[in-house]
This record gives sequence, C-alpha cells and structure tokens, in this order.
Amino acid sequence: MAKFCFECGKPVQTDWKVCPECGTAIVGAPKVLQSPPTPLPQYQQPYSHLTQKKSSREQLITYAWIFPFIATVIGMLSFLGPYAYAKLYDNYGILDVSIDYWWFGVGSAYFYGYGTQFFGWEFTDAVGAAYLFTIIITFFIVALLNMFGLIRGISLRKRERKFSSSLLATGIGIIVTSVIFITLLNVISITMDTGQPYFILLNPGFPIIWQFIGAGLIITGYFIGKMKPKVVRE
Repeated sequence: MAKFCFECGKPVQTDWKVCPECGTAIVGAPKVLQSPPTPLPQYQQPYSHLTQKKSSREQLITYAWIFPFIATVIGMLSFLGPYAYAKLYDNYGILDVSIDYWWFGVGSAYFYGYGTQFFGWEFTDAVGAAYLFTIIITFFIVALLNMFGLIRGISLRKRERKFSSSLLATGIGIIVTSVIFITLLNVISITMDTGQPYFILLNPGFPIIWQFIGAGLIITGYFIGKMKPKVVRE
C-alpha cells in the first residue's frame, strides 16, 4: 500500500522516517528501538583522597622535647644566682648585712661600712668542711643531670633518639639530689652549727626552687613523649 507525504504529497516508503523531498516526519514510521547506554561502572564507595592531619595530641607529642630543653637550659642558668640568701635591714631601712651563697661553693657577704667579702672553696673547721663538701658534690651532680637533660632535649628535637627511661631518671635524680642537698644543710646547721635549720636562717633561692620545677617539666615531657599518637583522617 502506497503512502504519501501529507505535507508535499510525494510518495514515500513505509519504512522511511522522513520525506526526502521536504523533510517532514512520516506518520506511522517504525520506531527504532535503541538500547540504553551502557552505564559506567559504579563503585561501592566513592573515591576520596585520604589525607592525614596531626591531631592536637600528636602535635603535643611532637613538641614534647621542649619540656626537658627549657627546664635544663634554665636549670643551668639558675646556678648564676644564689641558692640561699639573707638580707637584714636596720630600723631606717638601710641594708646592714646581705649574704648570698652560690651552689658551686662560693659565697659573698656584704656588711654595711665594710663592703663585700667573697669566700668559699676553703674551710678551717669540720663545720665548714661539711658545708663545702655537701655543696660542691651536689652541685656537680645536679649540673651534670641538667647537662644530660639538655643534650637529650636537643637529640629529641633532631629525632636522633626516642623518649627513654633515662630522661625520666634525670628528672627524678634532680629532685632526689636537691632534697638530699636541703636535708644535709639543715642537719649540719642543727647538729654542728647554729642549732637551727639552715633554711630558716636563710631563704631558698631560685636555683633550688627551679630544680624542682625543672624536674617536673622533664618528667612531664617524658610522659607526653611516651603517649601513643592518634591520626585524624579527612
């Protein structure tokens, strides 16, 4: 059965889709079934680039070396100040006597009208020998412990070493030596010298106070450095 284009009237074939003369679509032309496009493979999990960001805990561990470093630097510098001192004023506020003792065995005494006298590294009796021996021995122990802590802090900064029990022992050693130092001076003063505790007659200076603070910082840095890090994924 012949078919004609309803637009231009030209005969067309049944299987034509459009009229070759005018381009009009032919009504009743067979539809061509097209297969659906092949879908792209779908992943169960969308790809995402995983980046690792240091948590605040891990950042704290990274900078734990600062604790022993600062503690021992100030610990070494603290020896430049007196470990014990006393200042006595008269009724008018004028300084009569000022006594300062340094941990490395040297002291100074200022007397109004007489100036300043330096003494140390010598003794004339058993009392002086006991004081000087205690002061010098404990000074070298504490100084060496601070030096060791400083070296360890630098090596930890350079990632040359890991936090080990030797750093913990350094902090504990400084505390123990400082306590022994205070105890022995008080015992010598009570039993051999004035009959009163040494640190009642004299005030504890910065070197002693800082040794306890610094040892606490060293121990704190050790425990922070030994913590296990946690990684946050984004």
